[in-house]
Amino acid sequence: MTTMTINPLKSERFYCMACGFAGPAFLGPCSEYAILAKSRGNLKEGDKICRTCSGKFETETLADPNVTRFVGYLSSDGKSLSTWDGTILGRASKGAQHPWSRERFYVRVTDVHGGKWHGTAAPGMWASLRRVKA
Repeated sequence: MTTMTINPLKSERFYCMACGFAGPAFLGPCSEYAILAKSRGNLKEGDKICRTCSGKFETETLADPNVTRFVGYLSSDGKSLSTWDGTILGRASKGAQHPWSRERFYVRVTDVHGGKWHGTAAPGMWASLRRVKA
């Protein structure tokens, strides 16, 4: 994951550096914001982006061949990978149980661009993934 979620205070205001949304952080479809953990395009590390733009940003990040590691959320049924805002990033398949944890499993993910990823995850929790080498 290349964004960090922030739950704003009701009095807080912010400006989305991607789409231009400006206003109270707790209203509308841009109800929360994320702070970029990594620069991309015309956005730089530390910029605030709205919830809607965060999903688009994460989807674009998966298409970048230079990105070799990624963190997302595995659905409770273990069949999909998504962002913190619910944007579906790919299909997942759960494999064998991880040897050091009862909750974590090996997973394989095919992202929305057709890229292949592997890693470990717990259903309903975060997934730590690496791009499969060609």
